[in-house]
Amino acid sequence: MPIGTKIGANLFINKNIMSEETNQKTEKATKHIKQVGTFSQILGWWKIIAATILPVMLTGSSELSEFLNYSYSDLSLNIVLGIILIILGSRIKKDIHKSTKKYVWVILILSGIFGFINIAMGGKTSIMFLLFAYSIYALTQFKHVKISDEKPKYKITGKKWVLLMVAFVLIFGAGLVIDLNQYGYFIDEENIALPDTDKNSDNYEQIGNLYRNNKYGFRIKFPEGWEQQDGDGPHVLRKASKDGHSINILVQELPKEYASLIDENMNVKDLYSLGEFKNTAYEGITEKFKEAKVIDYGEINIDNIPAYWISYQTPYSTMGVSFEGIMINYQIFHKNYFYTITIGSSKDEFPSVESTLKQSVSTFVFEK
Repeated sequence: MPIGTKIGANLFINKNIMSEETNQKTEKATKHIKQVGTFSQILGWWKIIAATILPVMLTGSSELSEFLNYSYSDLSLNIVLGIILIILGSRIKKDIHKSTKKYVWVILILSGIFGFINIAMGGKTSIMFLLFAYSIYALTQFKHVKISDEKPKYKITGKKWVLLMVAFVLIFGAGLVIDLNQYGYFIDEENIALPDTDKNSDNYEQIGNLYRNNKYGFRIKFPEGWEQQDGDGPHVLRKASKDGHSINILVQELPKEYASLIDENMNVKDLYSLGEFKNTAYEGITEKFKEAKVIDYGEINIDNIPAYWISYQTPYSTMGVSFEGIMINYQIFHKNYFYTITIGSSKDEFPSVESTLKQSVSTFVFEK
């Protein structure tokens, strides 16, 4: 074979090999890019299903409810994100056009942002990071693919982007409004009136030192020989006293504006911390007793239900007589009612009656 012919044959073979390698690279690159579209669609559908169907199907499972513990704003955000991922994925899976790279960039940005948000909010690695990493790899493959000059049949134009953003704002805004309403953001606290405590005598019975209230569902044994009577204030249901020592029972119904926000099985520890109780209680105490000073505060169980207590010392005047008093407030929350038991006496006599007062508190029992 002549040398020229041999060289030409080798060049032809090498050219075919290079062309075949190029085609293989193009096919692989195209495949990887389209796989981003497939992954995006799968993740998009999962976002929608996890946000809508699964919470309904799995109602009653505490473990799964914890796993799918979404707020309404979370649900709406996942739905919108899912729709966007599905739309972008469907466009990427078609032929590679000039817009395809832009769609991959959008997926890269969205998956990165929401991946970091999931880590920041939940402390766990998100599957969105897999999409994020694969999108980075897909962007490096565009140099190996052929960009089609044909106009795509379904292109996301500027108007469609605007519509997507409007849909996002409306759906997420609706979820956020529902969440804020559930957490009482729109409640006008200044104009909420506390319901008066019902002191109707038909609601209770007194047998010796035992007092039972059927409406508010509790009983208590006051110390033997103490005088019982209805309370003076709007929420003081009952009081017992003797020789300057006193025990008061206050009952406050949770306003209806808050009732929908509270589970009736909650206790006082579910509503606020001990520190928050101390600050709130002290604020209320000093409204009535300007010179009151906190002695101590803490937690206790009354009828096996968590309760907070705060003790304080304050100057007190009544019937022209002034003295230094010591009081302890116990607060319980039970079935949408706050129960406050206040015991007190003069500073000098409190140590001698403290055990009697606390013994009476220990007999407080809920009957419903």
